[in-house]
Formats: sequence, C-alpha cells, structure tokens
Amino acid sequence: MKYLILITILSCFLFQRCTDNPLFGDDGKATDKHIVTGSLSLSDGSSPLDAYVWVKDLGISARCNGQGNFTLQIPKTQEYEGLNGSYTVYFYVGNYQYQTASVVVSNGLFEYGQHNITNDGHFDKNYILKKLLNIETAVVPNLIYLDQNPRITLISSLVNTDSFVSIIIQTDKREPIMYGYIMRPVDSNAPLIYLYQPSETKSSGIKIDSLHSWETFYFFNPDLVPPGQYEIIPYVQVQQTGLPTELLLSIGANADKYDFDYLDIPYTRKTAFLTIM
Repeated sequence: MKYLILITILSCFLFQRCTDNPLFGDDGKATDKHIVTGSLSLSDGSSPLDAYVWVKDLGISARCNGQGNFTLQIPKTQEYEGLNGSYTVYFYVGNYQYQTASVVVSNGLFEYGQHNITNDGHFDKNYILKKLLNIETAVVPNLIYLDQNPRITLISSLVNTDSFVSIIIQTDKREPIMYGYIMRPVDSNAPLIYLYQPSETKSSGIKIDSLHSWETFYFFNPDLVPPGQYEIIPYVQVQQTGLPTELLLSIGANADKYDFDYLDIPYTRKTAFLTIM
C-alpha cells in the first residue's frame, strides 16, 4: 500500500510538470511575444498534418500537427532584434486553396491585438482550406518479381473540386502522357527513385475542368531497383494565382520542380504501393 501511495504522488507530480507550458499563463494568454499560435483544417476533413504555415519576408515557418495546431516563433537572435513591419502569413497545402492572414512585428516581437492576432497571442480564427483537386494513383499489379517480366501499369486520376484547376505535370516530349512519378521506400534505406528521369521530360500546363486520367507503363531494370515495398507518388503541381514562388522555395530549393524536394510539399492524395521481390 505504501508503494502504491508513493507511485500515485509521483505520477501526479510528473503529470503537472509535463502539462505546464512556460509560454502561456494560467489564463491561456501567451507570455512570450516571440510566438503566436493558431490552427487550420481542411474542407474535406482530411488530416492537416504537415500543412505549411509561412510568413513572407520574415523567414519563419511552421508545420501543423495532426489536429491542425501550429506555433510560429520569431528567433531570439540579433538578426531579428529591432525588426518592424506588417507581414503576410500563408496557410498552404498543395491541392487546397491557400489562405492568408496578417501579423504585425515591433522590435522583433509580435504585436498582440493587431491585425489577425488576438490579445492572447492566437490567430483570430481557425483557417479552413478549400480542396481544389483529388489526386489518386493505382498500380497494376501491386506485386512484381524482378526475374519475371517486371512491368507495371500506373493509373493516375485527377478530379477537380472547383470550377477548374491548372496543374503542371511531367510529360514525354512527344506525347501528352503523365510520366513523372517518384518511388519512396517504405521500410528500408533504399534510395528514392525517379520512374522517369527529369532530364528527359518537360513541364506541361494542363487545365483540369472535370476528370483527367492517364495510364503509363514501366519496365524495371533489376540491376537498378532493390527489392522492397515502395510508395509511388505522382508529380502534380497545382498552380494557384498569387502564391509566391518563394513559398515553395522555402520548403526546398527544387520543390517547384520534378525533384525529390517536391515530396516535402504537403498534399493530400491517394498513392499507390508496390512490392518488388
């Protein structure tokens, strides 16, 4: 019984220590004006995990957790001391309509109660991003053997959920078939793989006004592809008017191209999974 009492008391102490947040007071108000917090959600109920929040010209960004919560923080460095101005915040997921808000910074600190920040240091609302495009990819077959005619068919379908959506994909120089796919290993340290080399492709702008679907065939070279399970991700860039190019470049130096950096852009999509034996 003595051991039980001791464990109970210790558990309560640890729980209290873990739930204390030095950035906020007991009334929920922020105490450190280097930070602001907020939330966003997606119109179709998809998980907002890794949704991107970026402040133009300020050089700071954040990713959302699975509940859509995020924290923006101005670094406590000499570079930001004395910084003043009004800045635009972008809330972004690749196949959803981005939204913006405005914040004010004074002497390297967020000004609470100004523009879209409340007196408590939170954004004034939950930002809901409207879905623009459904992206689905299937692979047939989903299991292949490298010593037995390793050919697959990839089927990608794009369905707009708005009036129309303009996209960029990778196509062959001679035919308008979608070729840009990246294979990402699921359970191993195998390298990322282009299913079609970027040096042999070109970008092609396409307007999606209903349903677009492509079928693409691939043969695998057994000497170049290690066995394992892979996620196959299509390269589809949704173009949005007014979205700064710097936003994508802040995610990755080549995130705006058919490049592995593209995988760091948040998208919701149904990808294909392939097992290679």
